[in-house]
Amino acid sequence: MRASFLCAPEPAARKGWTHHMATGVESGLRKARAHERKGQFDAAFSCYQSVLQKYPKNMRAKSGLARLTKSTAQPFAESLRSVHQLFRTNQLQQAIPQALALSRSYPTSEPVWSLLGAIAAGIGQLETAQHAFSRTIAIKPDLAAGHANLGTIMERQRDPDAAIACFTRALSLAPDHPQYLLFRGAIHLSKNDTQAALSDLTACLSGDPDNTTALKLAGQAYARIGQVDQARDMLSKAVCTSPEDTDAVLDLADFLLDQGSSSEAEVQLKRTLSLEPENFRACLTFGNLLFAKGAFGAAAGWFQKAQQLEPDNASTWNNLSSAQFATGAFEKAEASCERAISLNPGHARAYHNLANVMQQTGRLDRAVESYAKAVELDPSLDTA
Repeated sequence: MRASFLCAPEPAARKGWTHHMATGVESGLRKARAHERKGQFDAAFSCYQSVLQKYPKNMRAKSGLARLTKSTAQPFAESLRSVHQLFRTNQLQQAIPQALALSRSYPTSEPVWSLLGAIAAGIGQLETAQHAFSRTIAIKPDLAAGHANLGTIMERQRDPDAAIACFTRALSLAPDHPQYLLFRGAIHLSKNDTQAALSDLTACLSGDPDNTTALKLAGQAYARIGQVDQARDMLSKAVCTSPEDTDAVLDLADFLLDQGSSSEAEVQLKRTLSLEPENFRACLTFGNLLFAKGAFGAAAGWFQKAQQLEPDNASTWNNLSSAQFATGAFEKAEASCERAISLNPGHARAYHNLANVMQQTGRLDRAVESYAKAVELDPSLDTA
């Protein structure tokens, strides 16, 4: 009689629980197999891992993961070369999933994380790049390139202090490395730390005297602190070193124009425009040169060409409004001011130009209002 009591309700409840567990496992495994058959290996990999997270001893999930890894993984060196080839040929979208898969398969490989960081940076995935380069450094702390690569990402993420710290660590491992000095110098210059920038740029040029970028930046730095002769020397050397570098030519032209050497600046600008007639910066600067010479109509023409090349550039519309105002085209000048303000509501000089238009056309209330807004945005315009 006691034997009849062995069939208690508990086993029924346990049977139901087992069935529920089995259903979850089977569902995950079916999804994994379906992804495998379709060649969706990353998705299959994730499904097998999900099953194992809940049921670590599940042999079918373990064997499926092993099978997947074996069937999809090439020998390490061959896999790395394959992804690197995609990177070198700029096939970054195709490279990123393969690089991510490699990082999962070889989580302690510094070359894999370095390559993943470079690929992610190339397609603008800065958080992934930051993580990858951080892993690179964690694996190999004495790798100067890893710290430098992380520095470039931090600079792109607008964290200049972190970027400088990264390049400083890189330089502690690779002293006097010209490229690391160049990058740190450029960041110092962007922070208006001119002396620190010049220190790095000078050191860079001592090791790489024909570095055009370092010459250009050093020229800009010297110009900021009023050392005109040194600035001119550096900018001229940049042009001599790389005569086809239009940015170098335009940096020199801008400097010459600021120094009142408009004839020399015009030579440089015409040289650039003969090579690149659609160069926005050259068109804009040539317009500024003509405006400074009092050729307002001609200046307006170049500003219009620059505006057509970059229609959403507020400063170009503002410059155009100045030239139009100078030629008496007040209605056009007003429209250009309004366009500049719509593109950049914080453009103080556009409000100042609009105030001039309003005053000239007898709308004094609007003139006072626009002038007040200009001074609010830029108090230095109070005496302009």
